[in-house]
Amino acid sequence: RAEDAKNAIRRLEEEAKTLARAQPELDALVRTMRESEAALDPKGSDARLRQLDKQQEEIGRRRHDLQYSIARKSSEVAQLEVQSDAHVEVDALRKRFHEAEQDLGRRLGDLRPKLSGLLGKMPEAAEAEAA
Repeated sequence: RAEDAKNAIRRLEEEAKTLARAQPELDALVRTMRESEAALDPKGSDARLRQLDKQQEEIGRRRHDLQYSIARKSSEVAQLEVQSDAHVEVDALRKRFHEAEQDLGRRLGDLRPKLSGLLGKMPEAAEAEAA
């Protein structure tokens, strides 16, 4: 009998310890339940949905703005590429013009002595008309 009483006392002490620990755990559980209930409150839920809708609208507006900006920049880049190509073509034409001008100057320089000699042998205009 003494052994049974000893075991019963030990069990009662363990239950007392468990009950002593249970109160803070129970308080924490009740707090958590109240927070969950508050989160599930229809008014809070509606407010959260409205807030999420506003965020979604803002994200959509920013996305649209970015797409517009990207399209505008792409158009500007394409226009600049065309202008760049035109500038390259104009530069090439200028270079060809200067080369042709130099070639013409060289040819004129080569022909000038020959033409001067031929012009010296030509009759005067009055003589050519008389003949």
